[in-house]
Amino acid sequence: MSSSTADNPMMQSVPNNNYDTNQCLYAASTLNAVTRSILSFYLNIDGPGGLPSNAIISSATLSLYALGVLASRTITAYRVLRTDWSSPQSTWNNYKTGYLWATAGAKNTTSDITTTDAATSASLSTVGWQSWDITNQAKTAKAIGTIYVLIADDGSAVSGGQTYAAKEYTTDTSKQPHLTIEYTVPSIKTVNGLAKASVKTLRSGLLIASGKTWDGLV
Repeated sequence: MSSSTADNPMMQSVPNNNYDTNQCLYAASTLNAVTRSILSFYLNIDGPGGLPSNAIISSATLSLYALGVLASRTITAYRVLRTDWSSPQSTWNNYKTGYLWATAGAKNTTSDITTTDAATSASLSTVGWQSWDITNQAKTAKAIGTIYVLIADDGSAVSGGQTYAAKEYTTDTSKQPHLTIEYTVPSIKTVNGLAKASVKTLRSGLLIASGKTWDGLV
């Protein structure tokens, strides 16, 4: 299991403020006060405890702990295209200092995010873990070594929204965001002098050692 490497919420009501150190992430479609949040997970390809470069990803699950909920909403996890996004610099208007989102709030689906491999999850009715299947996003992001995900409620305007624990949430660190990746790694074995391909199942998660699952704490 790997916790997010970086994360921060973006708030329409304060479009030039950065909230990198905030303990909570938000996804809300409140009228004139929309909030969306970005998280990144560093895969540390071929590094200590990292994802092997030859790993074949079979599943990837993003999990966020909902501290506050609004039921009957659809929350979408988009893959962020701005791979030079900066958590300590980004705001509703900018993805890093001096560089604007194509559409404020990272809403441009050509330059800021993509809908191609977006994943949806129904909001909870009580506090607890909410999950998204972002397997296809992980497979694509493996090539650059970091997964960037934006969480948003793109539904009609309502009062209230979702509040999730961020990586800075210290009240209970077990509730921080995490990503679990399950994968296999091809290996070559010899039988009677002949090379024979085999596949070893590894642990679920991000940054893992062979034979174990990676659940996401970096």
